[in-house]
Amino acid sequence: MLQIEIISVGKIKFPWIQEGIDHYRKLLSKYAELKLTSVKEADSATQTPAQVLEIEAERISKAIAPRSYVLLLDVQGKRLSSEQFSALISHIKQGSSHVHLVVGGAFGLSDELKQQYKDHISLSAMTFPHELTLVVLLEQLYRACSIEAGSKYHK
Repeated sequence: MLQIEIISVGKIKFPWIQEGIDHYRKLLSKYAELKLTSVKEADSATQTPAQVLEIEAERISKAIAPRSYVLLLDVQGKRLSSEQFSALISHIKQGSSHVHLVVGGAFGLSDELKQQYKDHISLSAMTFPHELTLVVLLEQLYRACSIEAGSKYHK
C-alpha cells in the first residue's frame, strides 16, 4: 500500500478544516496509508521573508525521509487535471512506496527546496491558505486513487 506523507507548515487552526481533513483521511485509508506532519512556522514578525523561507525549508528537509519521492505544491508548479494527477500518483507507486507532498507556509517554499526537488505541481493559479490547501489536496488524492481503482467517485 502506498504511504503518503503530507508535510505542511503550521498547525490547523479551524475545526471545520480538521473535519474536512478527517473526512478525506478516512476515505483515503482504503487506498493509502496517510500521515500528516506539521512543521513549526518561522516567526514572520521578527524574520524577513527570506529568513522565514530558509528556516521553514530546514524544518521541512528534516521531515523528509530518505529515498522517498518528493512532490512540492507550488503556485508556479505544473497544473494537472484530476486524471493526470491520478496517472502521476500511479507512476510514483511504480518506483516508490513512500511519497512526500510538501505544502509551504505563508511565503511558499524556498528556492533551495525547489531546486533540490524538481517535481512541482499546482492545485490552482489561485493562492490558498495552507490549511485549505490540505483539504483540497486530500480530496484530489482520494479522487486520484478512486480513478485508478475505477470507482464511481470521479465522474
